[in-house]
Amino acid sequence: MKSQTFEPKPVRDVIDQVFLSPRVLDKAAFDEFSSIVKQLIERASEASRSLQAAAAHAEAVHRNLAESAPVIESRLTGAGAAITTLDARTAEVRAALNKAAECALRAETAQSATEQSAAETLAQIEARIAAATKNGHDALENARAAVEVRARETAETALRAIEAAGSRLEDLESQSAAQLTALVERTARSIQELEDRLNQITGRIATLTGAGLGAMASLCDRATAILGYDPSAGEPPTPAAGSLADAVRRAESSPAPVDARWCGLRETFDPTEPLIGESEPVTSSTARKTTKPRRAKAVPPTKPARRGARRK
Repeated sequence: MKSQTFEPKPVRDVIDQVFLSPRVLDKAAFDEFSSIVKQLIERASEASRSLQAAAAHAEAVHRNLAESAPVIESRLTGAGAAITTLDARTAEVRAALNKAAECALRAETAQSATEQSAAETLAQIEARIAAATKNGHDALENARAAVEVRARETAETALRAIEAAGSRLEDLESQSAAQLTALVERTARSIQELEDRLNQITGRIATLTGAGLGAMASLCDRATAILGYDPSAGEPPTPAAGSLADAVRRAESSPAPVDARWCGLRETFDPTEPLIGESEPVTSSTARKTTKPRRAKAVPPTKPARRGARRK
């Protein structure tokens, strides 16, 4: 059913029809009153137009709502389902939070238990270390005491051995004086025989040429070094220190060779070494054996060098 719409007449026409003349009323009051009424009529007319526009807008909104009702209903249904799903998800989240809280509580409990176990283990380790340190200290003290006892025993044994060696040295000193004198005499005879042999070798070297010259010259130099001076030099010079001739010279010139030597040996005597035996007598045959030159290999003839230059 269609609604009827009334079109209002213009306000100015209505006012002109109602107020044709002032008649009996006061003109000033009537003018004032008429102006107020005109304003009210104009406002009412404007309000009527506004109301008509609002009614038209409300009718359009009603039509839009009627058209949008199914869509809104479907959206509300979806929103209800979403709310249900959200409630389920919220419950799941709450359950997960409860599980997380339980896990955190378990972790704290496990951490406290681990810390307690670590403290107990540390205490046990410290106790074991203290016991091991005490045992090691005791073992070290025992070993030190044993070493000191062994050192004292060794020192006493060494002292007894030194005393025995001293007594043996005194016996050897009295027995070896004659042997050393005989040794000096045999050494002097050996030196004389060695000088004769060196003179013979020097004579032979003068006649040799070629391959044997170098070997014989080397042998002469070696014999001269052992003897301490050159026998072919006329008057024998002072023998070199440490040579055989120097040893004989010091033995002959020393007033008490035996006592001085054995007094020096007493300080360095080792009782663990074997005793000194009798020396082998030096004869002319043994001197010849020691001074016999070896056969040199054949080498091409070389120019003989001077003995003086070689000695330098």
